[in-house]
Order: sequence, then C-alpha cells, then structure tokens
Amino acid sequence: GKAIPKDKAIKRFIVRNIVDASSMRDIRDASAYETYALPKIYIKQYYCIEAAVHQRIVRSRSRTDRRNRDPP
Repeated sequence: GKAIPKDKAIKRFIVRNIVDASSMRDIRDASAYETYALPKIYIKQYYCIEAAVHQRIVRSRSRTDRRNRDPP
C-alpha cells in the first residue's frame, strides 16, 4: 500500500480464532485436555484512506462531518 504517516492511517485491531467454529468442535472432541483454550490470531492492520474506502472499512463523509475525530 501507500506510505502514509502512522497517525493518519486507519487502524483496525483484529482478534480471531485460528480455527473456524466447525473445526473447533472436532478438535475439542479429539483433544486429550478438558480445558484447552485454542490460540487466537492478533492482527493490527493499517490502511491508507484510499484503501480503507475501497474495502468499505470507512465511508466517505461530508466536509463538516470529516471534522469529527471521535472514534466510531
């Protein structure tokens, strides 16, 4: 992507399970441990404005609404 300042970028922190829900049940049934917590994936993604609008992570806003810097 584009090289933009880190504070200008749109940041999203994603926490996901490594396996999907259907496979999780199979793994839990086959596991020898009773209380084994499956690991998660932690990803911090940075998008430039152009890429974030294209991927519909953020929407275009009017000029007056753009001044609103509060998090969603």
